[in-house]
Amino acid sequence: MKRFITAVLFGCLALGPASACMEAPELTHAREIALLDKGLETSKRDQAVIIRVKALRDRADGAFKAHQLGRAWKDRRHALIILGYTIGQGPAADGPPKAVAPVNLTGPSGCIGGATFWQAPAE
Repeated sequence: MKRFITAVLFGCLALGPASACMEAPELTHAREIALLDKGLETSKRDQAVIIRVKALRDRADGAFKAHQLGRAWKDRRHALIILGYTIGQGPAADGPPKAVAPVNLTGPSGCIGGATFWQAPAE
């Protein structure tokens, strides 16, 4: 029994740092919807593109509310890419910050994985 408890404790210690950087689906959804809203306000794209992105945003929001997290993630990602967002590299948790890092990254600070770091379009 003592070995089992020790194994469980070591397992929890090993998973602790990794799970600390995992962003909850609600936070990811809210963050990416806010990015879409900001991108829609500032975008200089064609009206047809704006309509497509708004439809994807609304579909993602509806899918999220229906607990279809995979569908919501795909729609949000597609809409962000259409607006010109690119997937950036987030800050490293275990090393010093890079000398030259993109300024407009979004994602949990100090985490690698668990969330997508979006870099704003250069418009």
